[in-house]
Parts: sequence; C-alpha cells; structure tokens
Amino acid sequence: METRFSDKLTIAIPCYERYDYFEEAVNSAINQTVRCSVIVVDNGSSHNKFRDYIERLNDNRIKYYRNEKNIGMFGNWNKCYLYSETEYVMILGDDDILNQGFVEEFEKAVSQYDIDIYFSDFVFLYEKTQVRHPYKLIFGSSDIGKIKKKACFEGLSFPTISQCTRRKIMVTHPFMENPHGSNDWLHIYTLDDDLKVYGNDKVLMTYRRHLLNDSSINAITTGATLPVIYWQLYKYYEKDDNVAAQSAKRNAIKRLLINIIKGNFRFREYLMQQNYYADYYRNVIFPQHRYLRFMAYSKAIMCSSKLAYALIKMLK
Repeated sequence: METRFSDKLTIAIPCYERYDYFEEAVNSAINQTVRCSVIVVDNGSSHNKFRDYIERLNDNRIKYYRNEKNIGMFGNWNKCYLYSETEYVMILGDDDILNQGFVEEFEKAVSQYDIDIYFSDFVFLYEKTQVRHPYKLIFGSSDIGKIKKKACFEGLSFPTISQCTRRKIMVTHPFMENPHGSNDWLHIYTLDDDLKVYGNDKVLMTYRRHLLNDSSINAITTGATLPVIYWQLYKYYEKDDNVAAQSAKRNAIKRLLINIIKGNFRFREYLMQQNYYADYYRNVIFPQHRYLRFMAYSKAIMCSSKLAYALIKMLK
C-alpha cells in the first residue's frame, strides 16, 4: 500500500560540514506515515557527503541544494523557505529526529483549524538518554499575542525546533541573519499578535543535545541575546500592561545578571562588538540602568558575580 503524500508541508534540512547524525535526520523525515516534500540545503560544505547520500536514496521527492559559500546559519534557514514550494515549511535540524507520525498529526491539525504556526511537544536527547524539557508550552489553539504575554511571566519557551510556519510569513518576515544569536526566538516574539498558533501535546520530535550543536558551541552568544528579547517585550507592553512589562523587565535583568556571572570576560568582549544585540545593550538597556553597565564592563569579576547573585535573589 502506497504511503499517502501531503502537498501542504516541506521538511527542510539545513546542513553544514558535520555529517554525524545527518542520515538519521533525513530518514526520520522520509519515513513518515504521511510523506511530504523534503529538501536539504547545504551551506557550502567542503565535502560532498550530503549530496552523495541524497543521490543514493534516489527519491524524486527529496531535493538537494547547495550554497556557493557559507551564508550563516540563519541565512541558510531563510534559503530553506525560499527553496520550498508548499504552504507550510518546517526546519529540521540535521541532528534531530522526527516521530513517524509528525506529518500525519500536522495534517490533522491544519484540516481542522486555521493555523499560521503549528508545533508539537518534544524531548531532549543526551547521547542515548531522553530528557523532558523544562518549558511550559501552550497546547491547543492560541495566538502569538498570548505566547508573548506568557513569556513575560514564565519565560521564553516557544519550541521553534518543531515549528511549521506558513511560508509567506517567513518570506515577508525572515530571520535576522546577523549577528548570530537566539534569532529564532527573536523572530517568534516579534511577529504580529493575531497570528494563529496550534500546539500538539504529543511528543513528535527529538531534539539532540551534544557538544557540537549550535546552542552548545555558541552558548555565550545565544545567552547574551535573551535579555534583549525580554527587554523588547518590556517595551512592547510598557504602555498597555504594566504588570506584564515589569515582569518582562525583571526577566531581562535576571538573564543579564546570569550572563555576567557565567560569561565573565567573554560576555564583556561580546558587548564590545558592533552588532544588533550589543548595540541594544549600549543604546537602550544600559542608559536606563547604569549599575548594569558598570557590572557588565567591570574587570572585578568576583565582585560583580557576588553582586549579581545578590540582585538575582532580590528579583525572585
């Protein structure tokens, strides 16, 4: 019996250099109870392993694209949306794994609800051990406005790793490509409030955590971007919902203090750069809170860390 095919979704797999988990990711995308289009977008790797594997599969529903040069992770993600031709697109990490029923569950949801963004629940995978994530997600029907408001009080938590989004949204409002950071979260928390979201509470994806994935390699960089996202939520709600605004502000300061404690010299060096996030610290956050600027730039790391710990306790 031939597997049913969905013409609504493309699973896009961006990749670059690392091949370790690629075959498992691709196989999870094609071995679905309901199949869909799959594309692989190679960000200018120095080898042909990705291309060769796709050619060996000999499946005309899988397409391989290759950039002439590395255009950055988020630049490559934006390419995934441009190359896709379906109404919805999902970015699957080249080290992550989809449950066999992912596409089928997606199809059920979009057939019943008007959805701009769909996501499923997921688990972390550390080597061979699955671990439940700590995030508090909104399942069922929701919208971006509710997700923004929830983030002010309970923290950033949207699972961009299992997100299927209308292609037209991503083409007109693509990821910020530079500098590198938590640009996927920056993107979701700056979308229009009225966009409709549906969350499936079934665990349909496995997010692999290891020393070579982006969140591990760029921990300081991605961590440095989170206070900026919280601060933007604070400014967004400042006039209309002071309670949400102040909660977002406390979260921004708390995350900044954690960066000061954990990042030490590397965080100070990051703040010296000329980029969107560092500029936001210098031009928006620090002028309002000079003590944060002093602590962030202070060379007396131990003193700053102790003060930061004390301030975090006060913010709880």
